[in-house]
Amino acid sequence: AVVSTQSTGRYITQNLNGLSYNEGTIPYSNLAGILKTVNHLTIYTYGANTKRFLLKYLPNTVIIDVQELGYKMPKSLPTAACPRHHPTRYCALAKATAVKIYAETNF
Repeated sequence: AVVSTQSTGRYITQNLNGLSYNEGTIPYSNLAGILKTVNHLTIYTYGANTKRFLLKYLPNTVIIDVQELGYKMPKSLPTAACPRHHPTRYCALAKATAVKIYAETNF
């Protein structure tokens, strides 16, 4: 059976991260301008998709996918100050914090 994008998004919102597709305060149309403010930094990502996405907007920026270096997301993530009430394993803030700790420790 084919699952619609809308029903997939609804499932994720209701059962995983609690974020609706349109949630947030900054429109996607502002993304390129925001990313240009960090184009002189080294950016650490987790996963090839995120790296590809960022390279589209920041082609001259050093972007390191820590998965390519052998990093695996720990089963127990750091507790982040996330206002959402969802399992930590689905928390983007907790995952970003884990990658930050890895990068600070290893680079």
